[in-house]
Amino acid sequence: MESLKLPDFYHSGLAPVAHQMYSYLKEVVDDDFNVIFPEWDSGPFGIASHVRGIINLCIDMIEDPQFVHRLMEFVLESKMEWSMKRAQLLGIPIKPCYLVNDDINIPIISPNAYKNFVLPYEKKISKFHKGVDCWHSCGKIDPVLPCIKQIPNLKMIHVSHLTCLEKSVEIIGRDHIIEIVLDPINDVEKATPQQMENKLRQIKSMCQGLHFTVGRCFPGGELLGKRSGADKNLDRQGTPSSFVETSEYVNIDRESNVYSLD
Repeated sequence: MESLKLPDFYHSGLAPVAHQMYSYLKEVVDDDFNVIFPEWDSGPFGIASHVRGIINLCIDMIEDPQFVHRLMEFVLESKMEWSMKRAQLLGIPIKPCYLVNDDINIPIISPNAYKNFVLPYEKKISKFHKGVDCWHSCGKIDPVLPCIKQIPNLKMIHVSHLTCLEKSVEIIGRDHIIEIVLDPINDVEKATPQQMENKLRQIKSMCQGLHFTVGRCFPGGELLGKRSGADKNLDRQGTPSSFVETSEYVNIDRESNVYSLD
């Protein structure tokens, strides 16, 4: 650990390539197109897992917990340094972040390990960014939801199909927005229109009176409750099937008036 140095925002690893691509895009696009330099979204546990290896890191939590804390602190400092340099580059203030935590997945990490080795650093990230807009994990997180809720100024929690929605709703309540994500296979690709409608009604019944959205986690996916997303006359030629099927949810909602999106 003593030999590690904070990554240089401009020169470490692939940073020069990222800056080169950023500069090039700024030159070729029109002035009304805003090019955004990448933010560091990955949570500290995910980065530590890649640096140390997930098996070694889990063993370290038992045999050398102080080392794990030093590693997590180093990752945290690296992330904050990156975000500060990025803000300076773009001429913007530090803003609330999007925290990506797909490595937080029970039983890959235990609730106790999350509480002791991860939560303290995610709290510091929230303090640094003045809030977390969304805490994301595609894994099973209902056993750690009581801990996640302790993160200050947290707006939204991503709840995947691997997480028990009934438990999540009970724990989260009205304290945060619940980002409900459908099973991409059983709820979307293979589901019939009637099954889709039934799923929407089930979710609405379970989440009555709460702040929530419904969607599918894939690039370009739309969220029911945020945007209507797609037109019924969507041209399917060359359109990814995942988008088409998720758009079908929007169409079904319009026809069955489950959520009254329009």
